[in-house]
Amino acid sequence: MQYLPRYTDAISKLGAGHVNYEQVAQRTAAVTGGLDCSPSFSTHALDSNQPVWNMQFRLKALDDKMGAALDVLRDLLFAVNPRDTGRLRDVLNQAVTAYRSYVHGYRCLDIANHHAARGFSRHAYLSEVVFGSTQFRMSEMLLNRFDDSHEELSDAIEQIRDFLLVRGRVTASFTGSDAAEVLSRKFAEWIDNMRDEPINPMPIGFEAFDAYPREGLAAPIQVANCAHIIHAPHYSHQDSVFLTIGSHILDFDYIMNEIRLKGNAYGGVFEYNPFDALLYQGSYFDPHVARSLNVFEQTADYIKQSEWTQTDIDKAVIATAADYQKTVRPGQASTDALTHYLTGQKREMIEDRYAQLRGATPKEVRRALLETLEENKDKASICVVASREKLEAENQKMDRPLSIENI
Repeated sequence: MQYLPRYTDAISKLGAGHVNYEQVAQRTAAVTGGLDCSPSFSTHALDSNQPVWNMQFRLKALDDKMGAALDVLRDLLFAVNPRDTGRLRDVLNQAVTAYRSYVHGYRCLDIANHHAARGFSRHAYLSEVVFGSTQFRMSEMLLNRFDDSHEELSDAIEQIRDFLLVRGRVTASFTGSDAAEVLSRKFAEWIDNMRDEPINPMPIGFEAFDAYPREGLAAPIQVANCAHIIHAPHYSHQDSVFLTIGSHILDFDYIMNEIRLKGNAYGGVFEYNPFDALLYQGSYFDPHVARSLNVFEQTADYIKQSEWTQTDIDKAVIATAADYQKTVRPGQASTDALTHYLTGQKREMIEDRYAQLRGATPKEVRRALLETLEENKDKASICVVASREKLEAENQKMDRPLSIENI
């Protein structure tokens, strides 16, 4: 799993078969409007314990170029070649440079979130391994000892390539016109050339939290990025829609006021992710740590003191209903259709959620939020990314200090 980002880099930045990267890039530019891939870790809409993990390949092309575009994708799928050592070193160096920039930019809160969430579920653990600080360390280690590790890295990329080429792993989504016939014909040829074998689950090394951590990741930055995460009901739970509405209200009425306006952080977050079954509170580019963590812990008190009216709820409904009524471009339509199919989100289910959204009341929203927050009051996982000096100074202000390690 830890090599998945390097496989995605190989698809977009390396050659295929005996054709080098420059030639593949020229073909890609000539016949496509873009070709890339990325891993995704989620759950089924009806069952939080049913994983939906996949590698999504995205390709767009004009109708008259679709055949040639699919030929490029086929060559990369079946024969991506990580054995150009010089190019592989350049690609790995680019990745490590990008990871280092995340700490100083808007992705830093993502680092804290992935690290804090890793013990809540298997897919959160995989997200940390693939997208979080674990991946940063792994990639830097590979680069530092590249002369000794490039064979291992190339082998891993080829193993992922071969692992994916199984008939039962393939699902396709298409938005377009006459090119659908070309797609169907070529996909049938691809499937014939894939292995026909059962797909068996494999252990991934996930260990659930035995105690909820309070951690600091030390990095060379002048501000803090704070993450506070707790369990929440899954998408399949009846309170999921109410938590979506309540999260929108708290994001603007509470977190923005306390974290941004009063606390002078660049931004704050109160977000409920129904498929992660987690509730995220966070701040980024924040001059505070202890104060912000205290704000997160007092969210339930704020809800108890608030007297939301039906008008407040209706405003949040209008904002969140945009997800059900949004204008979708063709590329996004293909991705949405594929995601809905894989996660089991049928039209009737989405329509039922929309009806529940429109009928929400202040009482239901308050109850769902308070039950979630109070049931998990002492079960928050916390991670803060800041300088070691900042973390040590803020620890002096807290009864329960953060354990600190270098990022």
